[in-house]
Amino acid sequence: MTIRQILAVIAGLFSRPRQFWQEMMQPEVTGRNDMFREYAVPVIAVMQLCKFPLIGEPRPAMLFALFSFVLDIAALYLLSGIFSSATSDAGSRSETAAGGRIPVFALTPFWFSEPFFFAGTWGGFAVTAAGLLGMAFTAFGLGVLQEAGAGFSSLKKVWLSGMLVLVIAVCFLLQRAVIDFVILSP
Repeated sequence: MTIRQILAVIAGLFSRPRQFWQEMMQPEVTGRNDMFREYAVPVIAVMQLCKFPLIGEPRPAMLFALFSFVLDIAALYLLSGIFSSATSDAGSRSETAAGGRIPVFALTPFWFSEPFFFAGTWGGFAVTAAGLLGMAFTAFGLGVLQEAGAGFSSLKKVWLSGMLVLVIAVCFLLQRAVIDFVILSP
């Protein structure tokens, strides 16, 4: 994806989430497995680069960015596996692939909130807002998937949204611990 395409995807996700998910659940889109590489990795990498000026020293900034990048990718793959397995018994192979793609876009607000982790209490507010927005994006995505014929319950939708928030909270607490005890320690 080009930068313009990535920005268009982000704008579509934030401005018209229902229409965005309907377009993402089309068979020609769900057959592509490159959303991790073409969308998630560049967005995560750019957000790590945004943290460099906030840290101020090159070596701790690089180590923290590397730690955050690996943590974000691990969280993304963990959630994609959870979502794929939860939607695998609900429908066809394309619906399973679409279910595994939901975290790729639902984690976008969390990635955008990461530079605010250095703002103390405001970082907590930013990650809370990101978690709520991620839950909303998850609900939209699972709702569109359910309308497409995936037969899973509303309880499973709540459980998957809760898993997303739990993983976001763990990632935030781990990154915040590294900030407090490694980067900002005297």
